[in-house]
Amino acid sequence: MTLLAIPAAACPTDGFATPDQCLTGTKPRTPVDSLLPFAGVRHHLQKDGFLVVPHPLGRDLRCVVGTLWITHDGDPKDIVLEAEETYRVDRPARMVIHALEPAEFLLAR
Repeated sequence: MTLLAIPAAACPTDGFATPDQCLTGTKPRTPVDSLLPFAGVRHHLQKDGFLVVPHPLGRDLRCVVGTLWITHDGDPKDIVLEAEETYRVDRPARMVIHALEPAEFLLAR
């Protein structure tokens, strides 16, 4: 599965990293499709940054810090998660996770 991350501004401290980069402490300078976050890792988004998950069905999303606005393509029902709230994704449509303020969250299978 490929995740597409687009931070509000290109920043080497945006928190996106592959498992190898997490172990070595290095981070990509720009988000690249193959170098994006993987499930179960804490993700960081700047205010107005967002993460696109093409096939989210069955994933758990837990907001750790901040406020997240969750939308699904073709679905008028939006979800807002505050710190310590969890959302179990129950639809297959592409999901966009948008940070309404600086936020940290966990995305797991």
